[in-house]
Amino acid sequence: MINETAKQMKRTGKINSRLKCLQINLQHSRLATDNLLKITQEEGIDILCIQEPYTTGNKLAGLPKSLTVYTSGAGRKRAAIVINNKQTDTIKKNPAHGRRYGGTGNKGWQRHAINC
Repeated sequence: MINETAKQMKRTGKINSRLKCLQINLQHSRLATDNLLKITQEEGIDILCIQEPYTTGNKLAGLPKSLTVYTSGAGRKRAAIVINNKQTDTIKKNPAHGRRYGGTGNKGWQRHAINC
């Protein structure tokens, strides 16, 4: 996907800003997580909104470290937002305070605020 976007940028001087998003309830299943990763790659999904993700020891499990993952709350994680598109610059904000907590830091690329 990155190569396609780079080619498009050279051809047109613009980046297509359409994002593919998927919302899913994994019911804490490792198998469902594995299937989700396969579908994410096959379909070119940019953003995943996950309810009841697979966890071990109160941490998300089964997701590669190459993905940007946002969760909220202490203890067992009940939801996650996963960014699969490296060209999407994301910033996690605390909705109560409007503070920024971090981001992927790619200047000039798409920027989306993620509220958890």
